Amino acid sequence: MKKTICILLALAGLLFAQQGGRGLAAMDRSRTGAAEPKLPLSRVNLNTINSGQKNHFKVYYQAKQLKLKKQFSKEKGFEPLYGPFFKYVQLLQPTAEKAAKEAAYKVMELKQANAREQQLVPAQKRAEMYASLVKLCKEAQKAYKENHPNQLNSLMEQYKNLESLLVAEGASMPKRDWISPVEAELLIREYTARKNAKN
Repeated sequence: MKKTICILLALAGLLFAQQGGRGLAAMDRSRTGAAEPKLPLSRVNLNTINSGQKNHFKVYYQAKQLKLKKQFSKEKGFEPLYGPFFKYVQLLQPTAEKAAKEAAYKVMELKQANAREQQLVPAQKRAEMYASLVKLCKEAQKAYKENHPNQLNSLMEQYKNLESLLVAEGASMPKRDWISPVEAELLIREYTARKNAKN
């Protein structure tokens, strides 16, 4: 099921637990004078991805080699390919839900105070993005448990877009220890080019 998040324009694995959910709590730090957070990489490369992402890249690369040999097993390949994303959103969801409730409450407070549009609109936007994040986490977990790789591929790309929007709003998102299929393909091309250059 390919479902786009209609309000995007209005938003790892286990590393998230180690960070204690600090990322989403820092949503408004750019408005308090703190240093502007580093934006997620729009174009990944082998020199900048972290160790977890490198391991995930190896899974994608091995899967592609097996597919070329017609030896790839969808059943055996499912967990290595999508498990890191599943664990990430599973750990992210509780903090995202808390942030969504706080953002919605802030909107309610502003409405009750008859706040100006300049204050209300940005608050509503943040609340909508958090709601989208919670929805995505739930959909991703459901898709994983029901073994829907195509939907997971789509949700991984949707998360990247949502992540960029949240970071632009000042959030410090938890580090991803996974890469999307699109990112994997870019890295495979880079790796292949490097190998060919050495020959």
